[in-house]
Amino acid sequence: KKNKNKKKKKKKNKKMKRNKSLNISINREMNEEEGTGSSISSPQSSTNLSLIGSVVGQPYFQNYKDFCNVAIQCLSELDDIHEELGKHGHICNETLRIHKKKEEGKMIKYISSQRTPTIYYLSPEQTGKMNKIPDHRSDFYSLGVGFYSCLTQIYPHTGSNTMEIIYSHIVQKPDGMEYVPTCIEQVIMKMLEKAPEDRYKSCQGIISDLKKCKELLEASRFEEKIILGTNDHSGKLAFSNKLYGREEEEREIKEALETLEDTSTLVTLTGAVGTGKTEIIDKLHGEAVETKGFFITGKFEQTKSKEPYTAFQMAFSDMVEQIFVEEEETIKEWKELIRETLLDRAKVLCDFMPAFTTLVDQTTKIEELQGKNAFDRFNIVFTEFLKSFTSPENPLVIALDDAQFADSASLELIKLVCCKNPVPGLAIILSYKEASEDIQELINEAKKASVRQSTITLKSLKEEHIQQLLGDLLGTKEGIKELAAVIMEKTAGTPFFVRATITKLYEEKLLKWNKMTTKWDWDIIAIKDITMANNVVELLTEKIQQLEPIVIKVLKVCSVIGSNFNGKMIGALISDPHDIIVEALLAAKNFDLIVPIVKLDMDKKKKKKSSSEINYSWAHERVQQSAYSMLGDEKKRYHFKVAKLLYELHSKEKTLETHIFDVVQHFNNAQDILTLDEEKMMVCKLNNLAAQTAYDTVAYKEANDFAKSALSMFTTDEIWSKDEDLAYDLYLMRSRCEYSLGHTDTGIEFVDELRKRVNDENKLAVIYSMVVSSYVMLGRFQDAVLAGSSALTSMGISFPKKCSKPKILLLVIKLIFICKTKRGDYFYRLPRLTQEKDIISMQLLHEMFLLGSVLAEDSISILALVRSLEFALKHGVHCNIPFSFLSLLLCGLGQLDLATEYGELGKKLADEYNSPGHLGLNHFANFSYYGHQRQPFAELEPLKQRAIDYLLQAGQTQLWAFCVGSSTAYIIERSNITPKMDAIAKGHEMMKNYSPSDKQTRATMQLFHAYYQTLKGIFTEDIIDLTGELYNEKSYDEVVASHDNSPPLVMYKRYCLMNLNFLGGKYKEAYELTKGVVVNSVLKAQIMYADYLFINILICSKVKKYKKAKKLLSVLESKSLKCFENSANLYFLALGYYTKLKYKNTKKRVVKLKKQIIERYNHFTNSSLDVTAKFSIEKFLLMGIRLAKVQFGYPDPFYGLMAFAQEFMGEYYDDSGNDYVAKMFFNQAVQSWRAYGADLVATRLEARYPYICDSNISGGSFRGQNGSTDNVNELNEQLDLNTIVTCNSDDCS
Repeated sequence: KKNKNKKKKKKKNKKMKRNKSLNISINREMNEEEGTGSSISSPQSSTNLSLIGSVVGQPYFQNYKDFCNVAIQCLSELDDIHEELGKHGHICNETLRIHKKKEEGKMIKYISSQRTPTIYYLSPEQTGKMNKIPDHRSDFYSLGVGFYSCLTQIYPHTGSNTMEIIYSHIVQKPDGMEYVPTCIEQVIMKMLEKAPEDRYKSCQGIISDLKKCKELLEASRFEEKIILGTNDHSGKLAFSNKLYGREEEEREIKEALETLEDTSTLVTLTGAVGTGKTEIIDKLHGEAVETKGFFITGKFEQTKSKEPYTAFQMAFSDMVEQIFVEEEETIKEWKELIRETLLDRAKVLCDFMPAFTTLVDQTTKIEELQGKNAFDRFNIVFTEFLKSFTSPENPLVIALDDAQFADSASLELIKLVCCKNPVPGLAIILSYKEASEDIQELINEAKKASVRQSTITLKSLKEEHIQQLLGDLLGTKEGIKELAAVIMEKTAGTPFFVRATITKLYEEKLLKWNKMTTKWDWDIIAIKDITMANNVVELLTEKIQQLEPIVIKVLKVCSVIGSNFNGKMIGALISDPHDIIVEALLAAKNFDLIVPIVKLDMDKKKKKKSSSEINYSWAHERVQQSAYSMLGDEKKRYHFKVAKLLYELHSKEKTLETHIFDVVQHFNNAQDILTLDEEKMMVCKLNNLAAQTAYDTVAYKEANDFAKSALSMFTTDEIWSKDEDLAYDLYLMRSRCEYSLGHTDTGIEFVDELRKRVNDENKLAVIYSMVVSSYVMLGRFQDAVLAGSSALTSMGISFPKKCSKPKILLLVIKLIFICKTKRGDYFYRLPRLTQEKDIISMQLLHEMFLLGSVLAEDSISILALVRSLEFALKHGVHCNIPFSFLSLLLCGLGQLDLATEYGELGKKLADEYNSPGHLGLNHFANFSYYGHQRQPFAELEPLKQRAIDYLLQAGQTQLWAFCVGSSTAYIIERSNITPKMDAIAKGHEMMKNYSPSDKQTRATMQLFHAYYQTLKGIFTEDIIDLTGELYNEKSYDEVVASHDNSPPLVMYKRYCLMNLNFLGGKYKEAYELTKGVVVNSVLKAQIMYADYLFINILICSKVKKYKKAKKLLSVLESKSLKCFENSANLYFLALGYYTKLKYKNTKKRVVKLKKQIIERYNHFTNSSLDVTAKFSIEKFLLMGIRLAKVQFGYPDPFYGLMAFAQEFMGEYYDDSGNDYVAKMFFNQAVQSWRAYGADLVATRLEARYPYICDSNISGGSFRGQNGSTDNVNELNEQLDLNTIVTCNSDDCS
């Protein structure tokens, strides 16, 4: 699509260019006395001078020989400028003057630095997007723009905004020049080549070709071509962009990027300083411009090593710029994609990646989060966003340079999208000098995960590679070998050092151009004797020291400021006049030490930037290091000056929080020279703000460092005496970070110090809450319970660490008593909690309930609920009271009305406080526990989705992942198991990524995934062999044991094994599995409890344990009475099977059903059964099939239940000797099992009753592998079960 848009855009630009030619102003007058001539004006401007004598829509020169003469004059003057200055660098409509009548062309030296070049004339390397330093060949491109415009009256590259023009310069080839002689067009197009090495090397080379053009024109050979560049020899060093000695590394990277698969790819590129890591990335970036997908780049900076996501922000700014170059329709499509994919969460992207503000609706409000919740929410939203547009067919390549300076938050983000939650089609290239511990950990984790990972090491060049470089650079092979050997000896083959050394030889005239021979000469003996620096930094330092003192001074100051700087900032730090600083910057630019950052605006009405507003950056990071190394003892003094300047600037503009890391790092570098307590205190506070900002992005290491820096300003007693609140914040931050980093002993030390120093109850409550939350985050749940118990006791809430069984029973009785006597309305009318201590107390109780659930310790959960209600009655209510969980427990205790009432109370409070987290919990409890006992599953499905959305919005990723996964795992007998199996795998991946400590839920999901895979026969042909790709029985049993034989985990495994043994005909083994299962109140409230009862009844009936089966039937009947749609189909099938076995296939009507059940059955099946009648076995089984066909709002019938019913009917008629009818039912059962996805069960049934495959009676064709249902529905409509039952009854005539 991107390529298609480029074609459309090219057509549009062509049309736009022709239209713009009509806007060229006409000015036929000229001040001959002043001799100013004319300049080429912007097509959109009516203020600049235009070409003298021009006519709208016609080329300025109609005699092309005249053009050649004028062009040669311009090039001759440019050649003189190159001799004097090395390059011009500012060719534009104000410096290129052309006069047709006089046949004059002038090049004005661009001495003034008050203006930046016109954007239409910028060469690709001048745009700032190519990471290349412009040299004299850049002038040829700009002059080519002037010549092109002169002959066509349109610019070769235009667009509707600045970015479009810049990308046009970089990517698009200009349109052909209509009516212009072929040879002249050849010359101009060579001048306009994208790569500098593809352009002319010298002005004389262009002049020579223009003279050839004149000869052809004089002979009227307008269409004839010439051989370009035959006399193009340059006396200037002009390195090409070719990479020498890197062919193998380039090939490896390209192979990794060309074979992107259904996972992420991580390429690590390592090498010493100057080995060409950045150059390889730049080359790949340039080559990827025309390919599908995106290739975006970012760079970590040493001065911003503690600032989160800097490289990612740079990379995605690049991506947004690429998007805005596209057609308006494409931009709208991107906005719509983000809106549809992320919904209201789209604004989360902007908080971490500001570049997306132009694509996201900023009016949407979303809950503000801090710490891990904010970070986890961003991770999920970011991953969803990447997956919405990234695929192996449309890849996204993110190249991040200088990763040795990466912040911990960025590395965690890379781990997420590469290792934990891979994005198909995503490739990350990470380049670095040396692997830090964090980078090595990332590589190790990538190797363990299903990630394509490769490490490429760049080594020094070999001598043969230096020979190739010199051969291409000097245009000869004579004497190159000896010169290459000398350079190899002096540089050890480091590419950057090699180029810098060659440049030094040129500057010292040891390598020079011989105009007489038009060849390069060098003095090999002098080169051998010259003393060279030991490394790149020393070499660059020597170069800087040769400059004027003011230039050296300015560069030193700039090295402290950082990667970007301008004259205004420098002027605030040194006393030299403004003009002197500007000229010093220009001199540094001319020596290729710094480069201007192009930030041009298309709005001509805006005031043009003065030189002090022009930003510069370093040509190479080593230049900055060299200048910085020259500062010596002045470093700290300048850091302090820069810090104060930035602090005052951002405080005035109210942007201090946005730039806090820049300000603080400068202050911290100057800590040793801070003497005044006021200054120290200010720096302490700024470090505190930086620590909190870093902590909110889960950059715990950086946050800890900022807090350490703050506390190092004063002794412990001093800081507590000077500012107790600040000391409290810093010590709390240190303890939080130490806990988060796993240094619990150090964290405890800071907590102990806090408890000694702090008397305020609210602050103590925050400390206790922090300790519990930290243990939960680390997955140390038992420690969290102990800490929570101690914290609550300290806060005046009795919470013993252990409760006896009698105590638990009393707590349950008390809980029900409170709920029944007070009711939900009473609690809602209670006052709201306002004291921070009280709110945190309730939050701790809420946390304790969750801990009890995770550890499967009912005593903790029940005690937390009782204490929450007691606290509410005494102090008031808040949304933190776990009413949603209270409803869950009441449901399990059989108090359905109370459960619903308190569930509604929880929802009302969550709505009142506008708390997405509590709304999510409420909806999940409603869907999974008490709602299904009153409402059909189909009506509850929206609640599940709302729960997922709310929990994600609140950043509660553990509960979010639990909700996504568990809600799928626990609904057993529904339409088709294949999508359920996929959903469980997805949910399991989410749990692994966002809730790794919740082993209980992950084990449950692994179990059910294996159960479904066994039914499908993916890994086994034995149906009683529970096997799956995610499941390991030993690991599962270890989780069960570590959770004190958790009743849910035991029951889930027993359920799966009971089912498989029953289906495999191992009835006695299945019955043994029913023994010893503890079904607690929480399990009884779950959706799958009805399925557990169903299989239990079948097994008990099969082994003639009718008394137990009848008892379980009464429980299932009561669930059917509460919500007929969710359980009645199970009840009728179980009852039919029970009666079939108990009454030995009798034809008599043996059972009478409750009136309410018959009425509900009649309602849903459009039947008219007598509510007072007794029913036969056939009728029960028939009713089960009829109900299984009723979808109750679901898109498909319940094929698993239909298969059971049809198989039971087949068995019934098989036992009766009616093979004909039995075969029809068995045939249907086989097809229903396949529709359900249980292919192994279908195969087992066919093997058990071979006559099913008899072709005498066909059951209809069916495609069972992929769950197609068309023929099954058709067959069920053709088969009149009522007729079959009637024809086999006793009263049939």
